[in-house]
Amino acid sequence: MPDGLVFGEDEVRQQLEVVLESPNFRTAERSKKLLRFVVEQTLAGNAEGLKEYTIGAEALGRGEAFDPRIDAIARVEVSRLRGRLEHYYASTGATDGIRFVLPRGGYVPLFEKLEPAAPAENASSNSQQAAPRPSWVWTAILCLGCSVIVGAATFAYLTRSTPPAPAHPPVSLDIELLPQGEFANVVGTQLALAPNGSSVVFVALAPGGGSELQLRRLDGSGNVRLPGTDGARGPFFSPDSEWVSFWSTGKLRKIALTGGSPITLCDAPDLLGGSWGEDGNIVATLTTEAKLWKVPAGGGKPVPILDATPRILRFLWPQVLPGARAVMFSNFALNPDAGSIEVLTLADGKRYTVVQNAMFGRYLPSGHLVYINQGSLYALRFDIEKLQTLGSPVLVASEVEFSPTFGYAHYDVSRNGTLVFRRRSAAGQFSLNLAPPGGTPNRITPAPPGYWIWPKLSPNGHQAAVDRMDSGERRIWMVDLASKTAPVPFTPPGAGSAVWLPDGAAVIFQGNRSMEWSPNTIPATPRTLLSAGVTIPWSVSPDGKRLAYSLLNPQTHFDLWTVPLSWSGSELRAGTPEPFLTTPAVETYPSFSPDGQWMAYVSLQSGAYEVYVKPFGRSGAEVQVSKGGGRLPIWLKRKREIVYETSDQKLMSVDWRVRNGAFEVGPPRSWSATRLGDTGVLPNYDVAANGAMLALLPPVGLNPARNQVTFRFHFFEELERRLPRP
Repeated sequence: MPDGLVFGEDEVRQQLEVVLESPNFRTAERSKKLLRFVVEQTLAGNAEGLKEYTIGAEALGRGEAFDPRIDAIARVEVSRLRGRLEHYYASTGATDGIRFVLPRGGYVPLFEKLEPAAPAENASSNSQQAAPRPSWVWTAILCLGCSVIVGAATFAYLTRSTPPAPAHPPVSLDIELLPQGEFANVVGTQLALAPNGSSVVFVALAPGGGSELQLRRLDGSGNVRLPGTDGARGPFFSPDSEWVSFWSTGKLRKIALTGGSPITLCDAPDLLGGSWGEDGNIVATLTTEAKLWKVPAGGGKPVPILDATPRILRFLWPQVLPGARAVMFSNFALNPDAGSIEVLTLADGKRYTVVQNAMFGRYLPSGHLVYINQGSLYALRFDIEKLQTLGSPVLVASEVEFSPTFGYAHYDVSRNGTLVFRRRSAAGQFSLNLAPPGGTPNRITPAPPGYWIWPKLSPNGHQAAVDRMDSGERRIWMVDLASKTAPVPFTPPGAGSAVWLPDGAAVIFQGNRSMEWSPNTIPATPRTLLSAGVTIPWSVSPDGKRLAYSLLNPQTHFDLWTVPLSWSGSELRAGTPEPFLTTPAVETYPSFSPDGQWMAYVSLQSGAYEVYVKPFGRSGAEVQVSKGGGRLPIWLKRKREIVYETSDQKLMSVDWRVRNGAFEVGPPRSWSATRLGDTGVLPNYDVAANGAMLALLPPVGLNPARNQVTFRFHFFEELERRLPRP
């Protein structure tokens, strides 16, 4: 037993198992392995041997060749483990008697004794049922048949400008924002709450497909469609709550809530977050480059205020802090949960990391900082003058809708202390389902529900490669559809987006830093195929001699490329890449036709995602296939038909033919009555050669409302009670 241990070894080991089986750690294999290693080594009296080399070589499996000078895995995983422990003790482990602590700068855990604390107040709406509510709230609810879907009159009362009396109990209400519609599936947060709490603007599914902005004033009026906002996404308010800025069709724009047409502020290839400062400037991420840009709110040329090129996808979802002297943003690091919340001071350009293992941070006027980790909203105190956090975080809302791929979340907070957020659809999980041609999908057993995305059926339909996101780590799993056994890991963490070769003998996929391939053996033996930045493979030509993929260009977003493939003995080789389609618009999902003569793809050129077809290997006109929104085109093998998904997760198809060398399509029609799970812009289905469909669906019994948000009133008071001043 090591010297100074105040607990028995059995106590420590028992507590270790409790931590490792908690929801915070259950699927985080590396963090589990690392925590078990450092605890067991300490109990065995080997604490002095816990060095960076030991962690990498032994705990993380790098072996004797591990060199910490060129491989940062030990530092990265230890930092991630610290974050998981902090979140565990802020939520599930708040009442534990033993706390595992990894001091910064070291690898030896401490075992701290804690006095049992009162259970943390559950922040969900269900937990508030026992709290005394004002009689007018009960009256409003009872008048609506005990439903928590309340009308605008209740809104007006709840959000009146009179300062709330102290000691108000928190009030949570689920509100149906779109009685006749749904939120649009776009990259970026879907809602913005006015700073004064008077209204909310949200991205809705437009009647003809695509997206648009709608306004709901909280004074008794209904929804209003904001004109000229077709294709809009990423809304954010002006400080005076009178304007909303947004992105559409390659431009950053703004529109007054009082009416009128949108005003163009500048060209913007993309928008990955924006914030309107009190100094009359907007700070935004306008490209996929590692840059933050400043744009005058009246319009003008963007100027970079933070530049880390040639890196990409780095500084996202900024917030201009009060006084416009600093900007908070997410350092994405291509893995949201392994990223951090940082602050940039504009006067001197210095950067400060304020929260590790976090994404989408927001400073609140109450002196708190809120952020997302693995779909949960945490809060802690923040000193705005020193730009430092104070104390430990607490869990304030679980199951917040977020994107583990792009690092944003659907929540906002007003200056008067109202929180609004979307709950995670089906707890962010999907089940794998297989449907015979024209039949009803049935869940693949024993595949458990999880954050599955990107399903790809093997050419013979006997296997499926599917991505799964666990605690911020993405990897490909292999499903044996014939034996009906549980899915097994195929690749190491960090891989995704599988594409099968036509004979099914090998799989191409997106790796950590390059495009990779592996023979179809479990586990995979990844080998580099192509190093060309962020590349996403999508289809292989029928003869197996060419790969089509998307390439992220910092100036033009995703473009379409192809590359020749050949075999050198048992090694798959890539030739010289060639552009297929490069425009300022987003282009993705290039799919070869069964005869290899045509390419279907998705483009955002019209302001909405639509499916198009062009000849491959020769010139020819572009033909639009989908009408009113379309994505993820799949050519059926046994008939001349293209299947695609609509903006509201339904499947349509069109017949096609070639006449006099020209590509022609028939009118779209429904292909399946099944409504797929909402995975954003990422793939959620595939079709086998025999017409069988592999689909991602919400787990049975979970039917999330697609048009609701949750409002939490008196949120600042709640934080004051739960985060005492130091």
